[in-house]
Amino acid sequence: MSLRSWRRILRMPTLGIVLLAVLSTYDAPLVVAQTSTLPTEGLKSTDAKIRAKTARELGQSGDSSVVPALVDALKDPDTKVRGEVVVALATLRQPPALEALTTVMKDPDADVRGLAIEGMVGYYTGEAPSTGFSGFMKKNLEWAKSRFSPDTTHVDPGITLDPKVVDALREGLADNASARIERESARGLGVLHAKAAVPDLVMAAHSGDVDLSRESLGALP
Repeated sequence: MSLRSWRRILRMPTLGIVLLAVLSTYDAPLVVAQTSTLPTEGLKSTDAKIRAKTARELGQSGDSSVVPALVDALKDPDTKVRGEVVVALATLRQPPALEALTTVMKDPDADVRGLAIEGMVGYYTGEAPSTGFSGFMKKNLEWAKSRFSPDTTHVDPGITLDPKVVDALREGLADNASARIERESARGLGVLHAKAAVPDLVMAAHSGDVDLSRESLGALP
């Protein structure tokens, strides 16, 4: 056998090793791609606790790209999950998230609608709503304080409001299913100096509900 033939044979194992090494570099990314999960996938879990936790984390992420997934989650059958989704949208404070909050006034649960009101108003004041016990205590404390002193939180009267926000709060002001939603809507319209809602506030001020009447009068410019 010639020297050239021996050299050819000796090269073959080396070539095989090189080929294996090259192929192995392509396998790694494929494995990663198969095992990676999108951060919004938790919203589709069969476990409501996981869906709620995912919504909370997405809201804290500050990533506006998650808004569409959160908007879809507003249809979740679980009330607590929808509440967390509303808080997440409010925390992100993005225009598409604000628009989504205006649609929540159609939600069958008053607590979820209440969170949406806080979120819409908070978009302009910088205050985000909260759920759970802390949210419950905060809401009741604010209501108790409002009975003894007027709410001094207001935005700049010259600020441009999204008409959909004003319309949503006007809808809440006429929410006969929940007196609390009516009062919170009146307070929100006052905080935002929503001039377009003055006729609605005047009408609500003549309501037989003493608390609603007081909130509406306080909201008038």
